[in-house]
Amino acid sequence: MIRFREARAEDDSALTRLVAIPMPGDLSLSMAREPSMLASCASHGPPRRVLVAEEKNELMAVCTHFLWRYRVGTEVRELWTVADFRAERRAAASSVTGLGWRALRERVEGKPALISLVEDNPISLRLFSKARKGWPGLHRVARLKTLMLPLAALPPVHPGLGLFQPAEEQIRRILNEDRRHLAPVFEKDDIGCVTPGPENFLAHHDGVRLAACGALWDPSEHRQIRIAGYGGLYARMKRWCSPLLPERGSEVRVCFAAFLRGSCRRAIRRVFRGLATRAKERGAQFLVWGGDAGEPQPFPRHWPHFKMESSLYQLCWDGEEQLPHAECGYEVAWL
Repeated sequence: MIRFREARAEDDSALTRLVAIPMPGDLSLSMAREPSMLASCASHGPPRRVLVAEEKNELMAVCTHFLWRYRVGTEVRELWTVADFRAERRAAASSVTGLGWRALRERVEGKPALISLVEDNPISLRLFSKARKGWPGLHRVARLKTLMLPLAALPPVHPGLGLFQPAEEQIRRILNEDRRHLAPVFEKDDIGCVTPGPENFLAHHDGVRLAACGALWDPSEHRQIRIAGYGGLYARMKRWCSPLLPERGSEVRVCFAAFLRGSCRRAIRRVFRGLATRAKERGAQFLVWGGDAGEPQPFPRHWPHFKMESSLYQLCWDGEEQLPHAECGYEVAWL
């Protein structure tokens, strides 16, 4: 009999092995959480709750979920984000996914829940989008893109004048000025909760006001990305430009450019250049930025980069209201 419960400290080693299972797709990645899955969930981004499926005292599946405040129209509402789905092969024939939706629904407390699915993942998209009794439907609320820049291939990057480390109050003010759909809302002391702290932010001042800010998010202490395999376009790119793509099985050091906000595109680009410089100095091989699919990229078009498209869906059970679809301020890096 399959039982669902919250993860405990003694589950950590099994969970750490489970989440390292590579995700399928043309770009297959292993999103490892060594040395501790549970420490990773508590240390980077909003603290996540970990739900596990257990059979005969052995873990067979896991997912995480966290609660945060977002702008929905003119309101501020609490929404769940669900992520980190992993399962053993033996779970495929045991209805663990269908039973897991029921267990998850009990835990989201009647509030809307969001899930991001990569278009290139042939398993999760097909699995989650097929209508089944008792399963939630997928209602698309945003189209997202994730851009991955190989830092070794970038031209010399100079951050430019006017960059400085802002105070937490300044960060919170400019982030909360973002009125886009699903822009996260921040209160006092939240900055240290979702990032390592204000020291990882850069901002640009135009002489009158704070024009842009952004954070360099480096989760490598507890999160590792390993290349499991290349297929399709990525396999051809590996043959054409081998030095830009790491070898299969290798670990890549990745930093995220997160919370990139501002009233001036030029200032946002300057902040992004500063974050790229910091990432390169820290030894990162790639800088990742994510945002709404219609949002202009914060760097020149000639910079080399890889693009991954995804959709943000609301999990809708019978009778639930559907969130609107609009240009989105959702932080892809949190996932």
